[in-house]
Amino acid sequence: MKILLLSPPFLPGYMRNARCDFVSLSGTQWYPILLGYCGAWLENCGHEVGLVDAPACKLNHRATERLAEDFMPDWLVVYTGRLSEDNDIAFTDRLTERLGCGTVIAGPYASIAPEATLAKSARVNRLVTGEFEFPVRELVEGREPAGIPNLVYREGGEIVRNPERQYLGRAGLDAIPFVSRFFKRHLDLRRYRTPSEPYPFVD
Repeated sequence: MKILLLSPPFLPGYMRNARCDFVSLSGTQWYPILLGYCGAWLENCGHEVGLVDAPACKLNHRATERLAEDFMPDWLVVYTGRLSEDNDIAFTDRLTERLGCGTVIAGPYASIAPEATLAKSARVNRLVTGEFEFPVRELVEGREPAGIPNLVYREGGEIVRNPERQYLGRAGLDAIPFVSRFFKRHLDLRRYRTPSEPYPFVD
């Protein structure tokens, strides 16, 4: 499968990859750690993966759409923010319709109120709560939604929330490759900075 991992565009200076999301006055951009680990895992499982961190790359909505159209994914994995959630869902709906691909929303902000978040979308029918590497793999590889723990999905007009899975243990964590190697292939490291660290830095 071709899978595009996306941190959508929002306001200039916005950053959603840390413990909180905010518009940064200092130009801070943390690495998309959670999307990165998901991408490293999916590549390790044999999938072709792209990563677009639109805020860090200063991409607007149209430029991000063009990159997604050039990649033409089978699946889109969208990491939403708290402040940007309405923007992210509206943008993802348009992109999903344009690409005709499967889409799943993921990330900690989407996990706060997953049913309410998914209910805002007209096109997206799937959302993963909590750790999302393994559920996303199961979804893109065709497992039935009812059998995927941590998946929230729309079925027959109703939103269904599956049971939660246990957090990854040692074996599960060790199966995921180091994210630094994935970042080296997919990111421009000089787009990430914070005043508390020397520049350039790796998180």
